[in-house]
Amino acid sequence: KMSCEIRLSGIGKSDAIEAFLGEAPFAGRRPAFFGDDVSDEDGFATVNQRGGWSVLVGDERQTRAQLRLPDPDAVCRLLWELLDSPERPPPGTTPP
Repeated sequence: KMSCEIRLSGIGKSDAIEAFLGEAPFAGRRPAFFGDDVSDEDGFATVNQRGGWSVLVGDERQTRAQLRLPDPDAVCRLLWELLDSPERPPPGTTPP
């Protein structure tokens, strides 16, 4: 796995989540955040504080995420299922 993230100095994923949640159409909504590495932990914490779904994607490990999915394909299946019924808890998720 190889990735590159470009961001402003001093601005993290939690800042981006807070900014989104302060703007229409996201204001007042329950956030969901999917991440797969340690750089996502601040995002998980912010989403947890906002009563949202924090989802670790990949192998089990120590995390602030409340839920876990095994791989990106499982994320896609979950999103398709949620399109059918957005009020139920995330199907197929397991605690980390």
